[in-house]
Amino acid sequence: MSLPAGFSAADVTPAVLSHLSAVVRHGFVAGYAESIQTVFLVAVPIAALAFLVSWLIPQVELRKWSPGEPVEPVPGAGEALEALTRRRRRRRTIEVPNGPC
Repeated sequence: MSLPAGFSAADVTPAVLSHLSAVVRHGFVAGYAESIQTVFLVAVPIAALAFLVSWLIPQVELRKWSPGEPVEPVPGAGEALEALTRRRRRRRTIEVPNGPC
């Protein structure tokens, strides 16, 4: 038994499998099941080993902040922040024209 011309294993869907003969369908399903089992049998020990090795990685502290260090302000930052706040408030303000009610 062989596959039809132009047929690729990447094109197999459950709908396509239902149109194949029983022998070909069984071959695809058995091959897929065996390959999945092989993938898990290889991946599980690798994942377990990686988990155990991760416990050996030394913990490195990234940065210590001392609360006593003064922070120098950026010149002009206060005025820029105020200008930005004013612009945002103007955008949010809705002007309603005065007219007859």
